[in-house]
Amino acid sequence: KHISDQRLEEMMVQKMPWILKNREKILARQAQTTSLLRNDYRFDGQIAFLGEYLTLQRKKMPAYHHWQLERPILWINDCCGKAVLQEQVIKFYRVEGQKIVDQLNQEIHLLFDGYKLEKPTIVLRPMRASWGRCHIHKGKIILNLHLIKAPIACIKSVVIHEYIHFIHPNHSKAFYEMWAQFVPEYKKLKKQLQLLVDPR
Repeated sequence: KHISDQRLEEMMVQKMPWILKNREKILARQAQTTSLLRNDYRFDGQIAFLGEYLTLQRKKMPAYHHWQLERPILWINDCCGKAVLQEQVIKFYRVEGQKIVDQLNQEIHLLFDGYKLEKPTIVLRPMRASWGRCHIHKGKIILNLHLIKAPIACIKSVVIHEYIHFIHPNHSKAFYEMWAQFVPEYKKLKKQLQLLVDPR
């Protein structure tokens, strides 16, 4: 069926708000996928750690040493194959990440001193759909292992978010008011985290 130029122009004008709205969505999605911190598991490749990139380099080390961090280089014990290298990076994330969240746990527990909370246990593990989970009755917070790729401010905001669940178990108005009290820029940090790191 042939459409006249005039009719085509009328349809374009009529649909312009929809076109512009969806164009913005597409551009936002493209920006999100291009700004993700991605790991390149090969020597001279880079991995994300605390919002920055570390370059993977090979180094002969004693068998009990798997890595050595000398920012911006992460030395990995001489090994071969992408799978083994990736395994070493995951071990690095677990060990170094646990040190970081343990330190944050100390600091944040002091912030909540007036609430008489027992200091929770915080553990890191791969998660598919969330950055953290609070197990109120177990006194435990589980954080997504991939969170360690994000800047420290983002990690701290997530830990505070989970801490608040010990006081406000659901995402009520009071929950968000408290989060804003402890982390005034929480919305900005949440968005930054979504743009920088894939939780899977």
